[in-house]
Amino acid sequence: MKKKVLKVAGNWDGNVFAIMGNTKRALRDAGVPQEKISQALEECTRGDYSHAVGTCMNALTEAGYEVR
Repeated sequence: MKKKVLKVAGNWDGNVFAIMGNTKRALRDAGVPQEKISQALEECTRGDYSHAVGTCMNALTEAGYEVR
């Protein structure tokens, strides 16, 4: 199965809440169950900015996206 490309660099606002919102939308579009989305977003709040961004990128990759 071919991965969907998600262009993040230069396209998403650097605000962590915007990143989390865009991640939530992309995960929903990929058919990820709401429980897994909630867990990923909750994990984002357990650390600093870098932790949140890394958590979002990992969740998107696991959902089948190629993040650029």
